[in-house]
Amino acid sequence: MKLKSLLEGYAWDRKPGKALPTMQEVQSAYEEKQKQLKEGKYEVGTKVKVISPELADYNKVGVIQDEAPSGNFYLVKLKTGLAYFHHSDLRHQGTTEKF
Repeated sequence: MKLKSLLEGYAWDRKPGKALPTMQEVQSAYEEKQKQLKEGKYEVGTKVKVISPELADYNKVGVIQDEAPSGNFYLVKLKTGLAYFHHSDLRHQGTTEKF
């Protein structure tokens, strides 16, 4: 297996016709993502876990479907249905997944 095919297939989401990203671009994208996670901002499609014990959906895992206009609430698809949660009630679960 050639190194170029390995890098293109596994390391980055490459856009056709574009060069592989530089280390500086990768580092910048990583830092921006970490900043968003620290601020409690999530992208649509992000896997999250409900972390507030007082909520009926405590410890359930779901996927962000939409963001409310205020930016503080997210529509989350759980296995039991859809529900809105405040960003402080959610924790990022690592990988992006869809049910």
